[in-house]
Amino acid sequence: MANLCQSQSVNIPPLKFDHITTESGLSNNAVFRIIQDKNGFLWFLTFNGLDRYDGCSFKNYSYSPEHSDYIMPGWFISMEEDSSGMFWIGDGNAGIYSFNPIAEKFTRYIHQPGNENSLSDDQILSIVIRKNGHIWIPTIQGLDELNPHTGIFKHYLHKQGDSTSISNNCVVSICEDEENNLWLMTASPGVDYFNPGTGKVMNHFIYGSASLVTSDLNSGTFAINQGKNGNIWIGSRDNGLFCYNTRTKNVNHFLHHENDSFSISDNAVSNTFEDKEGNYWIGMFNGGLDYYDHTSEKFSHFNEIKYLSSSLGGVHQVLEDPSHKIWIACDNGIFTVDPQNKKFQRYQHSDDDSYSLSNNFVSSFYRSSQGQFYVGTANLDLADDSLKKFDRFSLLENGKNIQDNSGVWNIYEDRKRVLWFATGNGLAS
Repeated sequence: MANLCQSQSVNIPPLKFDHITTESGLSNNAVFRIIQDKNGFLWFLTFNGLDRYDGCSFKNYSYSPEHSDYIMPGWFISMEEDSSGMFWIGDGNAGIYSFNPIAEKFTRYIHQPGNENSLSDDQILSIVIRKNGHIWIPTIQGLDELNPHTGIFKHYLHKQGDSTSISNNCVVSICEDEENNLWLMTASPGVDYFNPGTGKVMNHFIYGSASLVTSDLNSGTFAINQGKNGNIWIGSRDNGLFCYNTRTKNVNHFLHHENDSFSISDNAVSNTFEDKEGNYWIGMFNGGLDYYDHTSEKFSHFNEIKYLSSSLGGVHQVLEDPSHKIWIACDNGIFTVDPQNKKFQRYQHSDDDSYSLSNNFVSSFYRSSQGQFYVGTANLDLADDSLKKFDRFSLLENGKNIQDNSGVWNIYEDRKRVLWFATGNGLAS
């Protein structure tokens, strides 16, 4: 293991890291997700499978001829833990797995032609675990509900002429509201308001959400998100932003008006994020970022970041820190916005400044319980308290940088306040 991390700054004491790779027992150096269970074990979802770490050694749950029922290699999109301690793992192109960590048993769920009690399609977009423990799986061929206790699937499909069925079988975004109902954005224009108890659509709202090309689900998708106080926020392709309140049943529709500088800047909305004060950050499909102040009901526009890719595809993470500053990680560095004074700041790499951001491709943020602010780029940076200096850290083993610009994709702090960094070249802690 590597245990030395060197910084370019003498003002911050050097941090000590452990570097965990396949040589240490990790099944693969590409790590997608990290979970700590109630017994303190850390679980790492890698390209080659699921690994359990007890702090000293690994146990790998990866496919092999001896363990043909174990998880297959794949590009995994999610790993969630339900209230019973079961893990649910989504492979973007190969169905889902459940894993019982006590029995050490995997169950794989895939589409089986002719079998009604199987997934509607292996291409899935997310996993939603509802409070009753049922697993809801949006697919490109319908919405599936799995009862994990019985192993029985229910399929919810579009039926011609039936307004209570889902409007389109390609479900691209889903959220659960405070009344435990589901909101579905499908490939048809509009949003379905779905009652999981009856399995019926209670209402369909024509919000012009998307007409998708199913072969490229990342192109032109729009998000539906739960907000605070009953708000459901819905982006559309060319009809602005909608906010439906489940308590009052009121709908606010925000459209761009050329003669109103306080209106939303564009009618093509793709990304939304609600902060702790109930104000909203809106990513435009064609670039740019808007801020909606719910008290004044006015929009502010941050056109400085319009060069980001369409639909803010260059934004990897939005973080709100304890001071309520908004941090935006993207392909072109870091952007911060102070909602109080609308001050916009940009952090980028500069060849002339050794304390600037080490790389403009920023994939993750994390503020530790000790208050340290980490930035995952092609490598790892640590910002000082004034956020004027970014110190570079190299993970060294025998004098060699073992990270090799592989990227820090996820940062996690366990219950013992140990930081874990998921990289393209293994784990560091």
